[in-house]
Amino acid sequence: MPELGLTLRQPKIKEIAMLGEADYFLALSVFNMTKESLKIVDPNVTNWMVFLEALNQQIEGVNVRLLLSNFLQLFLVEKLNIGPRSLIIQNESGIVNIENEQFDIFQKLVLQVGGVSLLNTSEEEFKPGNKRAAEIAEKMRKARARKAAMQPRPKSKGFLSRYVRAVAVATSNSIKDACDMTLLQLNEIVQSYLAWEAYDLEIRSRLAGAPDGGKIEHWMMRSLERENDSIGTI
Repeated sequence: MPELGLTLRQPKIKEIAMLGEADYFLALSVFNMTKESLKIVDPNVTNWMVFLEALNQQIEGVNVRLLLSNFLQLFLVEKLNIGPRSLIIQNESGIVNIENEQFDIFQKLVLQVGGVSLLNTSEEEFKPGNKRAAEIAEKMRKARARKAAMQPRPKSKGFLSRYVRAVAVATSNSIKDACDMTLLQLNEIVQSYLAWEAYDLEIRSRLAGAPDGGKIEHWMMRSLERENDSIGTI
């Protein structure tokens, strides 16, 4: 992030596992809350203020301030502290304070590399939303006495371990290789393999005498089309 003098890194699957899969996606969902998603029309309210308000919540024994602090540290090489008025990041050049306009940039990039695009995928893909995030949003809405349209998401059921095992079985990658991938890399391999599998099945069906359904699109083209679509939604 040249605008802020920082470099973001993508956490690996094994690092997400150390934080806890459910906590990671809870933090991702909470960090994804904006004044727009909470239907806040007050022009004086900023996304930074929404973030500060979320920090003061505690749901089912979850300390949101500690959770988000640990979550954000996954993306930074530098030391992070959440102060009362800014995010304080210490790097080689000195102290970087993030608030208001800088926070909008920081939030957008963290969400992008953190896999926020996977929170709203179809049932055939990742769907790791967390109900507790919606509960936190509900508390914030009630505190502001505002109506919002945020729907609770289904609770994560620990899909990462299943996808890691599936990648290890279906591809040449070992479990260690899969755990060293980022979330977006793991998702890309899974979706590419599914595209190849569907293509292979269609070819075999045609050879076995299945009705001609028209031209068969090559699996790599399907994968590239899906990748281009996902780039547009991040």
